Amino acid sequence: MSVRLGLRSLRTATKDLPFRGVRYHHASPGESWHLGCAVAFDIDGVLTKGKRAIPSAIVAMKKMNGANRWGKKLPYILLTNGGGVTEAEKAHEISAELGVNISPNQVVLSHSPMKSLLQKHQDHHILVVGGAGRRCADVAAHYGFTKVSIPEDIIAWNPSVWPFTDAKPYAEPQCDYSREPIDAIMMLYDSRDWGRDLQIITDILQSPSRTLGQVHGRQGPQSTPVYFSNPDIVWSNEFPTPRFAQGCFRLALQALYKQLSGHDLEYQLFGKPHAATYTYALDVLRGWGQHLTREHGLPAYAPPMTYYAIGDNPESDVRGANGQGWHSILVRTGIYQHPHQVAHDPQLQARHVVEDVDQAIDLILERELGSP
Repeated sequence: MSVRLGLRSLRTATKDLPFRGVRYHHASPGESWHLGCAVAFDIDGVLTKGKRAIPSAIVAMKKMNGANRWGKKLPYILLTNGGGVTEAEKAHEISAELGVNISPNQVVLSHSPMKSLLQKHQDHHILVVGGAGRRCADVAAHYGFTKVSIPEDIIAWNPSVWPFTDAKPYAEPQCDYSREPIDAIMMLYDSRDWGRDLQIITDILQSPSRTLGQVHGRQGPQSTPVYFSNPDIVWSNEFPTPRFAQGCFRLALQALYKQLSGHDLEYQLFGKPHAATYTYALDVLRGWGQHLTREHGLPAYAPPMTYYAIGDNPESDVRGANGQGWHSILVRTGIYQHPHQVAHDPQLQARHVVEDVDQAIDLILERELGSP
């Protein structure tokens, strides 16, 4: 396996991304903030299960917003390996589910750090894989990529590429894919049709010209870069046991490409636990902290002393937080259920294990503020 992990600076200018339906809270004289720490919440398995809020999460978010015995608010962001929508859409969705006002500038999705790829691929022809309909193509366009196709567009161009699915009304051939090369493949969210997407990606990877329909000769080096937004193997929803995540699709693609070409797949990973995602998250936290100091007339911004990461997945949430020196807290409302899941690797062992996110916030408040 060959993995390229891009750890160059991912600094981006934080700017407001307004959206309808949520009214932002403005400062009032009685508000009190504790800025000595910052909290990063995972979403699936911590705050929500599928489309439903976990009850303890509603209580926890009220405490984060000052409904605690200290009367203090804590700064936080959402740091998730989920995606498939814009940061504004996710902020609106979670705000509605939890009954709080979350800004798009508090949201880091699995593909948010992939904005850094604009430096290399902004005007290249990108195949965007994953998600429902054209939503991930819209995300890519929102980020600034100018030439985007999705697998459904390729099927609309030539249904025999994968003759086991119906044409989609939203699909439209963007070009002649036998002549126009695909310059990069970006998987922004989970595939909705594994067979179709695996077929199309392996066709492109085996083509020296990066086009579709070319008869494959002797396989040379891989010429089309592949980017994945989420390394997770499983995730948690309403079903009692974990479900396959994007990492399983990657494993399937690796096996197929190796079998067909004889080469190892080269790819770049984003998302937790990889350092590039935490570099990006720190920039988001910095921007949000600076916003709070301006908005609430607080003293000049200084980086928090402690970063807390609350998650349900030892492989992504705990490994990533521990690797960055953050304070990891593992909850039992999602992937993690039993100590044997982490016994083999110290990097998977959280600083604290609690039942749910409400207990996690109680723990943070006690550590940070002590007796009121």
